[in-house]
Amino acid sequence: MAVDTGKSIWLASLTRGRSTATPALRLTGTAGPRRPATPTEQQRWLRRVRPVRRLKGHQLLWGDLTYVRDLTFHTALPVQLGTMTKHLEPQPPQVEQNGIQPTAMP
Repeated sequence: MAVDTGKSIWLASLTRGRSTATPALRLTGTAGPRRPATPTEQQRWLRRVRPVRRLKGHQLLWGDLTYVRDLTFHTALPVQLGTMTKHLEPQPPQVEQNGIQPTAMP
């Protein structure tokens, strides 16, 4: 799952009661084989999680970042949040019935 964590998008969405953009994506994919992490990968990740370094779980989760896996994503589907994102949902295509092509009403 990929979530837009920007405060402005969530504050605006909660204030208006509807989102202006898709706030999250459901990702599906595969993980490659386990391989040793490069020093650059270790440094980049530790810099990313630095704000929580003093918490108890930091050392347990990331204290010894020795191995990584490469991820390949196959699909990214928008997460629906009911009424807040209903207007962002793609509309199903109009299907021809009895030889008559549906038309939009004025």
